[in-house]
Amino acid sequence: MHHNIAATERTVIRKLVIEDAPFLYELMRSEGFLKYIGDRNIHSLADAEHYLQNSFFKVYGERGYGYYLVEDMLGERLGIAGFLKKPHLDNEDFGFAFLPSQVGKGYAYEASVALLDFGQDAFGFTVMDAETATDNDASIALLQKLGFQRLKVLTATEEHGESFLYRLQLS
Repeated sequence: MHHNIAATERTVIRKLVIEDAPFLYELMRSEGFLKYIGDRNIHSLADAEHYLQNSFFKVYGERGYGYYLVEDMLGERLGIAGFLKKPHLDNEDFGFAFLPSQVGKGYAYEASVALLDFGQDAFGFTVMDAETATDNDASIALLQKLGFQRLKVLTATEEHGESFLYRLQLS
């Protein structure tokens, strides 16, 4: 039985489980993920399972929160969204990644609104940061629709090109 943490009109949001590995494999090999988020060296189902255990599950254990799975009402996996504490940011970072086939349908917006409410209620988040590639128009549009304000440009690192830092006041 999955433990849902939130639901919207068209989506259910829950913690990731090991059975989500095939979906994660597909998501993390998708063009948008590789281009804008990065290559996490997920080349097999086993890699995806290890990533779940050593990254997502580990963060749940350490922080109590993390990335969550977004499904539709039929249980089809659409994407992930959630919270991460990045060392170089002052506040928790809000992030999301959806399968290319599910982009542009409003699922990310719907789930993000619910997750931001959940983060505020469950963890007392008052400010949320978000980082996005400067050419990731879809993510920029979503962050702006959610009410995030662009703060500044973050310098390029070895892993990422230049990115924008966005911030949202939750309360």
